[in-house]
Amino acid sequence: MADNGTAAAETDAPTSALIRELLSFKELRPCDEEACRVFFGRLDVCDIRMRFASLHFSMRLFLPSPRGIAFAALDAAEEIVGVANLVHLDRHIAEIALIVRSDRQRRGIGRQLLAQALRWAGDQGFSHLLGYVLRENQRMRALARTMGFRSVGTDGLLIEMRCPISRTTGKERG
Repeated sequence: MADNGTAAAETDAPTSALIRELLSFKELRPCDEEACRVFFGRLDVCDIRMRFASLHFSMRLFLPSPRGIAFAALDAAEEIVGVANLVHLDRHIAEIALIVRSDRQRRGIGRQLLAQALRWAGDQGFSHLLGYVLRENQRMRALARTMGFRSVGTDGLLIEMRCPISRTTGKERG
């Protein structure tokens, strides 16, 4: 998946004025490791724990795996402001994980990344996306629900959320 166009992200600023941010999406490659390091350096410890359920981290978790894809949301300055990883679990299901740069949260970037992931998964013929969210990560759980994900199980710490998709689902959301 190469650059797949742009999407607008909005938020209510403290002054109640809308901020519109033009995002583009790019498939991450091993050559993007340095840009990922810069992105990671701008994440708060709390956000790292919410995404990885741990403070232990490896850069390889941002870059694509042999069984998946990673893509980034880029701002107008072409800086990475969010990363989504999808891993093929089987022919029908892919697992998603995403993170938005700490200083850029609450601006619709996560929604745009999730919408992009749904489009990609639908185009690839997957029937479901699933993700594991820390029980305490209320913002991610709320975002996932607004995008069609439903809680299907828990181990006490993590909640498994699943979203049925089709080739048209991703085009309808976001």
